[in-house]
Amino acid sequence: MDNPLDQFPLTEAAAAAERANSKGQRLEIEFSSLKKQHQQLRLMCQALWELLRERAKFEDVALTSKMYDIQERQKSAQKQQIACEGCGRDNAANRQKCLYCGAELEDYDPFA
Repeated sequence: MDNPLDQFPLTEAAAAAERANSKGQRLEIEFSSLKKQHQQLRLMCQALWELLRERAKFEDVALTSKMYDIQERQKSAQKQQIACEGCGRDNAANRQKCLYCGAELEDYDPFA
């Protein structure tokens, strides 16, 4: 059986490999950036919580309770569906873009 790569000239294969390598490098950089942002957000959340606990006398149970409430709202929102005006397919109400065609969803609610 012939090797399918033999069908393409070496220059095309090399160009495809270079594009894949370049995309991999871009994704690596993007991942690193997202990781740094995540670490900064965690630090900010911790600092905010410590300030609230120290100055406003909030208790850990209040934070835990609020986190649980938000999770329940998010679960409920995931069950709610909104139709995409672009393709007509249903999407979760907390999506910003259509899962199927990528169109912006009109009724998007970031806190749903």
